[in-house]
Amino acid sequence: FLNYSEINNITLKNNQELKALENVVNSTTFTLSSKIAKRYPSFDLQASGLPKYVSGKNYNSSSTTTKTSQFSANPTLNIKLDLIDPLRGSEVKIARNNYLIAKNNYEIKKKDLIQEAKSRYHKLQKSYQDIKNKTLSLDLSITSLKDAQSKFDAGIGTKFEVLEADAQLSRDRQSLNEKRIQNQINKIALKEILNINGDFAINQKQKLIGFWNHKLNKNITEGLVNSLSLKNINLKKSIKENQAKNYLNAYKPNVYISNIFSSSFNKGDSLSPEIDPEKSGSSYTNTVSLNFGWNIFDGGQNKNLYKSSKADAKSENYSYNNLENVLKTNISKAYLNLK
Repeated sequence: FLNYSEINNITLKNNQELKALENVVNSTTFTLSSKIAKRYPSFDLQASGLPKYVSGKNYNSSSTTTKTSQFSANPTLNIKLDLIDPLRGSEVKIARNNYLIAKNNYEIKKKDLIQEAKSRYHKLQKSYQDIKNKTLSLDLSITSLKDAQSKFDAGIGTKFEVLEADAQLSRDRQSLNEKRIQNQINKIALKEILNINGDFAINQKQKLIGFWNHKLNKNITEGLVNSLSLKNINLKKSIKENQAKNYLNAYKPNVYISNIFSSSFNKGDSLSPEIDPEKSGSSYTNTVSLNFGWNIFDGGQNKNLYKSSKADAKSENYSYNNLENVLKTNISKAYLNLK
């Protein structure tokens, strides 16, 4: 048995579109975390052979023959910390805005689906009432046909009245059949959006669920302020502006500190007349450096991309104004229809 109050929870739990958008939100969350992680040092460990064995023989007629038989390992640890990364700040802002857009899209779809599910629930309720009404009409038509036939048999009625009552009965039967079919269609539609398996029943009784006493101007103002679609347009504009900044920031220098620790371990002899298998050695070096990189000229590629992104950002202003007008119209229509 499905109650009207359960629609919100069932939609959130079962609807596949919402689950897909939920995964998109999770994806943008991980992307944002990866961009924020660029603020922290990176560690890179490399090893040339773990271990490595070298063997060989070097013969020369004018010098002593030497041999090589040696195990070695050469690990290197590189630590890097960006002090100045011109692209990092904008990349974090872009990732954060993409996360907010995905989150808003989820909320928009959630509200739309819940509203549609509730609308289908009401349509299904109405179709049950339509069946009851048409059943009553059919009963009245049957009674009217009997009355017309009785009057005709008694000689106080006409054949036309009988034919007219019979035609009305046929129309009512057809209409009742159509209402029953529409009831099944409405039930399938509600089942689809709620992703319910098997049959179910609802509360067939309709009742008033509330009043809407706000004035039209207040509705429009609140609708525009709370519109997630308008907020998404502003976020898209911010993304394109940050992308434009990135193209210019590509010309700025990148400064970072690196610490490279290299070591070498070996056992055995290398290029020696006689191999001493117990001979061993090790060494290490540690290099700390301040590094600098600067992309001075790229033929104007980034400059043109900057202009392209700025133009895209400007186009979002027109999209915002257009959607604002559409929302005002839709809110006004909904308000007048409700009245």
